[in-house]
Amino acid sequence: MPLIHNITDRPNSPGDSRAFSVGGHMVRPGQHISVDDAVLKQKDRDLHGTVLWIGDLPQKFKTTSKSALKAQTAAAIGEDAMTLEEARAYLALLDRGSIIGLCGSLTPALDPAEFLPTEVISARLSRALFLASRIPDPAAFFWLRRWVKVGDTFVEKA
Repeated sequence: MPLIHNITDRPNSPGDSRAFSVGGHMVRPGQHISVDDAVLKQKDRDLHGTVLWIGDLPQKFKTTSKSALKAQTAAAIGEDAMTLEEARAYLALLDRGSIIGLCGSLTPALDPAEFLPTEVISARLSRALFLASRIPDPAAFFWLRRWVKVGDTFVEKA
């Protein structure tokens, strides 16, 4: 009995998200069903690789599925927020333009002087991220692991 996956929820799948009837059962976007091979019609087989996937999913669809992304978010809930040292290590990997962009994503914004070296700006930004007087934008600083995304809203971890 093969698994029939509805892959219309993936960004690398053509078409809009919608449900399909396969063998008398509905398979919704991001979901799968197991049906007997005898009930698969030719029209269902023709949709293989476009909106339906018959059999085991290839990696390219597993990594872009909404349910896989939710599982990653659930795993991130268990992780502790970044420490100052981890944040500094992450910022050290970024280029100057990205670091300056992140400075503007704090409230109040951190004003980096143009003549300062990138390392100094990075150090100031990392310290500012852990001050109560500065509020980081969750969308820009999601990598700090302080928030969980629920729908379109960022919720701070307790």
